[in-house]
Amino acid sequence: MAEELRRARDETLVGDTRPRPRPVQVMNLHQTKGREADTTILLLADDEYYGPEGEPFPHGSRLLYVVMTRARRTAHLIVPDRSHALWAPLIAAME
Repeated sequence: MAEELRRARDETLVGDTRPRPRPVQVMNLHQTKGREADTTILLLADDEYYGPEGEPFPHGSRLLYVVMTRARRTAHLIVPDRSHALWAPLIAAME
């Protein structure tokens, strides 16, 4: 499965235009605006940078809302042990 995901990611990133029954799209947080998918997977790294703003993170909170509402059915959130404070309320709600 990992190899299939790697291949699908590589094809998507280099612009493969062959039709696929279930295309995988890889994008950054800002690219998700205006898009939808049946399932979304959000991968966060411990060194992600969300700008210089502080709590309550007005821009980051709006971006979080956009990203988390792109899934029609299922949204998966994968976070590191140490995550940015922007994600803390969401992580706490999920625990």
